[in-house]
Amino acid sequence: GQTLKIQYSNDDSIKLRFGENIDLKKDLVITVPIDWECDSLEIDSAAAEVTLNDMVIREFDFDGASGACRMNNCKIGELDMDTASGDVNFTGTLESLDFDAMSARFTGTFQNVPTRLDMDTMSGDLDISLPDNCGFTLSLDALSGDFTSDFATTMNGETYRYGDGRCRINVSAFG
Repeated sequence: GQTLKIQYSNDDSIKLRFGENIDLKKDLVITVPIDWECDSLEIDSAAAEVTLNDMVIREFDFDGASGACRMNNCKIGELDMDTASGDVNFTGTLESLDFDAMSARFTGTFQNVPTRLDMDTMSGDLDISLPDNCGFTLSLDALSGDFTSDFATTMNGETYRYGDGRCRINVSAFG
């Protein structure tokens, strides 16, 4: 069909002999044509590190546990990330983000002004870099988290605003 499913080998298929040093590490590298555009990509990962370079993806859904996910110089329309403790690093352009994590760190360097960034975390750090002179509106619901910005924001309750407020950022941080 249209699904590539990869599973680590079962324990009963691994033959270990005493005195031998066996490396059970496995890498999967998938190379696509440079001008290829992906409509939809879904990755479910437990502890594997996932790296995407120079990808164009309309919708990307990532579910992970403890493995890091790196997206370098990517152009993504909708990004949905769920992770427990795997850190996420993003550089490129992005339209919208839904990021849910327990204790993972999200670091994003955006070359464009995203439309919407929704971030929920229990104890992770959220670090985003937006282009100069972009406008954003940040709604913060934090139990013990802090918000700092290099931009001169105005504050109204739990909402921070800079410039035209075009990029909507919603953050819930507890811990």
